[in-house]
Amino acid sequence: MNIKGREFITILFHPVDGFDQMKYQKTGSVGIATFLAFLWFIISSFERQFTNFRFNSFDIENTNVIYIFISTFVMFLFFCIANWSLCTLLDGEGTLREIWICTGYALAPMITMMLITVLLSNILSVSEGAFIVMANTVGFIWTGLLLFFGMMQIHRYNVKMTVFSIAGSFVGLVLILFLSFLIILLFQQMFAFLKSVYEEIFYRI
Repeated sequence: MNIKGREFITILFHPVDGFDQMKYQKTGSVGIATFLAFLWFIISSFERQFTNFRFNSFDIENTNVIYIFISTFVMFLFFCIANWSLCTLLDGEGTLREIWICTGYALAPMITMMLITVLLSNILSVSEGAFIVMANTVGFIWTGLLLFFGMMQIHRYNVKMTVFSIAGSFVGLVLILFLSFLIILLFQQMFAFLKSVYEEIFYRI
């Protein structure tokens, strides 16, 4: 196993030591974190299409890839920006690079469990659906713990400040998402207005 592989395993199973090592020895890979964030988008799309109908609550016929991309990779991006912005004000020691790596690596258990549950959904019966719920729960909690301990280590926060920073980052994420949609809507209206003006001038010439 190469060095990066050992670092990744350490972070997954010993997050305090792993993220501490990442911070002070400048380990961790932005590329791997980005890949995991994009993989979250891919697996989420895969989940909606290939989860067995007995366990699939998504509307397959109306699957919107853009919506899935926004709810995964774009949210990952906005969370990192929100956390960096907030923790800069709260004297956090983490850099944007460290936040990006921490958040990306934390997604690994959830992504893995999502893939496992898709496969299990095509094998298990309805009465055995509790195993799917259990796997998803384990993945979600594991990811949450990695994110918690990761943020605690890279920012050098106590428990209270870590919880506050993560909660504040999710609030910031929602605000950034809202402002982004507002700006897109504003530009759409502006282009529609300019188009109508152009057409009016064109027809009058």
